[in-house]
Amino acid sequence: MRAREIKEGKVFLTKRSESAFSGKFFRPILFWTIGLVALALAAWLASPEGRNGAWTFWGGAYLVLGWIGLFLPFATYSGGLAAPSPTPTRSVTLRALSIAALYFVVAAFGKPVAEYRQRVETGGDITVQFPLGPETPATILSLAEAVRASPPERFSFSTDRPLARPPNWLMFSFHSFFALAAFCILSAFLGQLVAFLTNGLSPPARTNTRWAVGLITAFLVLAASTLGNAWVRQDFSNSGYVGAWAPLVIPLVELGLLMWLARHRGGRTHPNPPGSPSD
Repeated sequence: MRAREIKEGKVFLTKRSESAFSGKFFRPILFWTIGLVALALAAWLASPEGRNGAWTFWGGAYLVLGWIGLFLPFATYSGGLAAPSPTPTRSVTLRALSIAALYFVVAAFGKPVAEYRQRVETGGDITVQFPLGPETPATILSLAEAVRASPPERFSFSTDRPLARPPNWLMFSFHSFFALAAFCILSAFLGQLVAFLTNGLSPPARTNTRWAVGLITAFLVLAASTLGNAWVRQDFSNSGYVGAWAPLVIPLVELGLLMWLARHRGGRTHPNPPGSPSD
């Protein structure tokens, strides 16, 4: 049985090739995420804080889950790169959605709960620092509603004054979870399109081009997220929604350009380029 069948310009994956594609998609994401987390952990352990601080279970979980949430959306690009060409858009979408869901669980629930448990573990005053519990998305919305209902005399970003945080910044935090989950999906498609467009290059040029696009995209999105955070903090009237979602303009513009290039190339070399309607 062939691993891939092409009929009437459409691509159909067999069960065996679906399983093989899953391995090719998830393995590099897992490899890069674990590798980057290990490097971050090693650097932290070598730092004065890591050498002198008391190690606790929830403290370690808080660090590791935070790093996973940081690296996973960008590591998803490597899964897109591993997608064989042509691959149906549906197949990539379903796998990218699973990574987005994993990111959301880790960043929006795992990390806040670990931080909360760490403060309990170390004897912190959780009634002051977490008056409504772990800062999951629902808790952040409740905090924003509480601040709007009873505004403080002066806004503050202090961890000891959660009910004095600006509502726009709280909304920035809330929307950031969803924006980065969406970026996981965009990152996978970006990798797939870059892989498709660089197939004809020599191995050194192909590798360099693929990783240059990934690294530049990661740098620009991180920079835009940092600037968005600073912009929201600068003026309490600035929209947290805009600050959180604006960085996605970068991968969307890249995808639009690459899609145009892929269709132009696919029209001459392949009946079904990535993202075509027949997917």
